[in-house]
Amino acid sequence: MLASVLAGLVGGVGLFLLGMELMTSGLRLAAGPALERLLAASTRTRWRGLLAGLG
Repeated sequence: MLASVLAGLVGGVGLFLLGMELMTSGLRLAAGPALERLLAASTRTRWRGLLAGLG
C-alpha cells in the first residue's frame, strides 16, 4: 500500500518536472532572446521578481 502511494507520488513529480522542462524548451525556441530580455527586465529586483512570481 505505502509503496504504491510512494510510486505514484514519485511518478507524478517526475512527470511534472518533465513537463516543465519541455515547456521551458518550447518557450525558449518560440520567443528566443526577446522573452529572456523581458523576463530579466521584469524581475530585476527582488520585489519585482516576487510580484512577477505571484502574477
